[in-house]
Amino acid sequence: MGLCNSVYVTTKNTVNEHWCYDDDDLTLEIYHYWHHTLLHDWMHRLYLEKGGSIYDTYFGVVILAQSDLDRLESDIEARRLSNDAKAISKYSDKLHHDDCMLIDKARRAIAMGLTVFYSGH
Repeated sequence: MGLCNSVYVTTKNTVNEHWCYDDDDLTLEIYHYWHHTLLHDWMHRLYLEKGGSIYDTYFGVVILAQSDLDRLESDIEARRLSNDAKAISKYSDKLHHDDCMLIDKARRAIAMGLTVFYSGH
């Protein structure tokens, strides 16, 4: 078992921490990466900032707003996904490209009125 990073879009206005992909056929995965710990750690910090209370690795979901995507983009470009210099040194061009694609897809979904959320499972 390992960490899967996924970002989904849904027509639902709310998504709770205990959301499960099987529960909703109106949800589409727009990003999937195996063991992208830098992105997962960034999302977990965002989750806690938004009032989340699960400190476990598998913390549930975090809904992403346009301002969150702007901040994520800024942190990606500045290589600030983590305070761990060793981890950042392993951030590849492929991950950078994939993360930028995620931001683009998520922004388009939000512009269409969809809810975008992250789940690390």
